[in-house]
Amino acid sequence: MKLLREKLPKVEGYEVLEKIGEGGIGSVFKGVHLATNRHVAIKLIETKASSGSKALLRAEREFRSANRLVHPNIVQALDLLREEAKVYLVMEYVDGESLGARIERLGRLSETESVSIIAQVGQALHYIHKRAMVHRDVKPDNILITKDDKAKLTDFGIVKEVMSVDGLTDPATALGTPHFMAPELYAEARSVDARTDVYALGATLYNMVTGKLPFGSVRTLLALVNKVSKGAIVLPRQIVPDLSDNIDGAIRKAMSTDPAARHQTSLEFVKHLMGKGRRKQSGPSRAPGLSRVRPNVKSADTNADRRAAVRYSIEAATDCAVETSLHSHETEADIPWPATVLDLSCTGVSLILSRRLERGTMIVVDLEGPEGAPIKSLQARVVRLQSKGYGQFQVGCQLLEPLTPEEVRVLI
Repeated sequence: MKLLREKLPKVEGYEVLEKIGEGGIGSVFKGVHLATNRHVAIKLIETKASSGSKALLRAEREFRSANRLVHPNIVQALDLLREEAKVYLVMEYVDGESLGARIERLGRLSETESVSIIAQVGQALHYIHKRAMVHRDVKPDNILITKDDKAKLTDFGIVKEVMSVDGLTDPATALGTPHFMAPELYAEARSVDARTDVYALGATLYNMVTGKLPFGSVRTLLALVNKVSKGAIVLPRQIVPDLSDNIDGAIRKAMSTDPAARHQTSLEFVKHLMGKGRRKQSGPSRAPGLSRVRPNVKSADTNADRRAAVRYSIEAATDCAVETSLHSHETEADIPWPATVLDLSCTGVSLILSRRLERGTMIVVDLEGPEGAPIKSLQARVVRLQSKGYGQFQVGCQLLEPLTPEEVRVLI
């Protein structure tokens, strides 16, 4: 008996190729934009014929929200078309799989892979939070992973602009997926801020490193809500005893029932995850795979040359950003992203980043000395780049203004 193929929709300006997914409010298809020959994802949303229906208004809001967000870790909205009771939301096509599908396929993921993915999603969230927006539905199924391990946050259907009240969130309406929802979302979905997304990011990391849901198996939504409100998670180390201190501590803090006890920003969460403070302070070393940056001193001064060339391994969590005064065209120049400083010398610094920077890019790296000491902002130029896998890159940078040996000693 011959099976009937599902009839594909016709969308003006696009060729619909195949169905690739099914969501709560519609189907998702892979298509081609005929004018540019670019692959796209087309979300079909069935609505009531009324132009004021909530489904239509939500679709329009998702498009408005995602269309103005341009970030390497966010799936961009490209077009919105209406056809009677149907709405087509055209999105950037991501060739890969959802994080939820990866966890289901592989079980728990390695710490290295998990930290890299969460760092990328944390950068995306920090970007939208700086624009007074809250996602409110961060979960593994809303994170897409490309074939080269780049993470992209998607599904902005219930994103909230912090300063707006649009009436689309009814009182006492719970949004998102229960195991990844902060307690405040059950009580009042309109009264949320960036810390709500931090909670969901922590719950997502929990799922990644344990392969389990935070609150275990529950029979009813009421029972789950009761567990969430009490913060009764199965502790990560009960499932994975050898889980690192950074990951265990970051998850437990991010999933606090009290928003004030959580990390206050996604950037703070990722920095905790990557290593709160310094993990080691050792003697001179060379960054693996990266050449030393030679000091700008007279060759006759061999002692000064030797001191300037020495790299000290410190492995400190920090953040950095593109230098705005030298790269004014950068759309994300004002947005910092988390980094791990591997080592430091008088003339160079080596970092691990969850994003690719081109050689010659000027960046600012913030380094913190002993407790109470002011943060030192270092301007540097990217001179070397090496892929470390899982979407991470080791970046070698030359300092624009060399440090003195005394300054290096203070910073390490």
